[in-house]
Amino acid sequence: MKISYIKILSFRFELLKIFKRVSKTNNALNNNKPLEHLKGKEYPIYVEGKLVRETIDKSGDFIQVGERFRAMTDNVENEEGLSQNLFLG
Repeated sequence: MKISYIKILSFRFELLKIFKRVSKTNNALNNNKPLEHLKGKEYPIYVEGKLVRETIDKSGDFIQVGERFRAMTDNVENEEGLSQNLFLG
């Protein structure tokens, strides 16, 4: 199949148009320039009481998980002891 040089150029031009249209909406294709935010209706934020910005302690990632696991194993042991007492009478 023979394709003319003009058809190849026109196809390449169409691809460039599509690429430019996509790059206006995608930051990675727009030389990392910030995108304009869509302007819509802004909703006011209602807060009652004292608003404080504090950092969260992130040093113990697994502390809460360990506490939860130990609490679950304690419950299982208590339930097993209860069931044995019920069966043994």
